[in-house]
Amino acid sequence: MTYGHAGAAIARIGTADKTIVDTVAVGVGAGTPAFSPDGQFLYTANQGDTGIRGVVEVRTSDMTLTRTADCGERYISNLAVTPNGDYVVGATNYGLVYLDARTFTPADTVLPKGSGYVALHPNGDTLYLAQRRQLYVLGPKNR
Repeated sequence: MTYGHAGAAIARIGTADKTIVDTVAVGVGAGTPAFSPDGQFLYTANQGDTGIRGVVEVRTSDMTLTRTADCGERYISNLAVTPNGDYVVGATNYGLVYLDARTFTPADTVLPKGSGYVALHPNGDTLYLAQRRQLYVLGPKNR
């Protein structure tokens, strides 16, 4: 199964015949999806068409929107999930925001400021943030 986004929805696309199997509305600005380590949930950004700027959680088994995290004034541009599934990390215009995956609330915001693309090393020890002409490499102590 493959996921893609178009407009205000996430679509599940069958890989065998490349047809849309199911969709779920997630709000304007749906970004690149990130998955929980067990694959049960998909996370994507919402840029505020419903008055909420933040992250939405979708249960992958039935494409149901399960939760929305309000991130205030932060515009989330890209997400990654820690290998243990404890945090969803988003690059925002105010820095990196860490959402507690259990409570789905912002737990912390750390610098560097500015949106970009975020990726976590599979072992969870290093977070990479690419912004325009810079690449930041952050260790676990930055959290």
